[in-house]
Amino acid sequence: IVFITTHDELSFVTLERRIAPLDYILKDQSADLITQRIIKDINVVQNELKKTNSQRKDVFNYKLGTRYFSLALDDVILLSTSKLRPGSVQLHAINKVAEFPGNLNALEEKYPQFF
Repeated sequence: IVFITTHDELSFVTLERRIAPLDYILKDQSADLITQRIIKDINVVQNELKKTNSQRKDVFNYKLGTRYFSLALDDVILLSTSKLRPGSVQLHAINKVAEFPGNLNALEEKYPQFF
């Protein structure tokens, strides 16, 4: 949760109600500063998600563009290379089909249970 507000006095209310915001940004700051703080907050959350996802051994992780995705290892049905797009891996899972940059050699190192 990131609060963006003009009411700095309400920051104490968030603590009293045991709300744990990531940030509390006041609107009386410049637009550039507000933007910088929001970008910083997004980066903090993305880094925490990366740490959490990489620590979990029962999860298959992949990146598509700037987004990270995870699914249970048990849901993975098939990993194959793409004939139409060299350097891409096709993922077939329960309720999901995806194609992402990568190769089977790298996946074999990370997920030897599939090979």
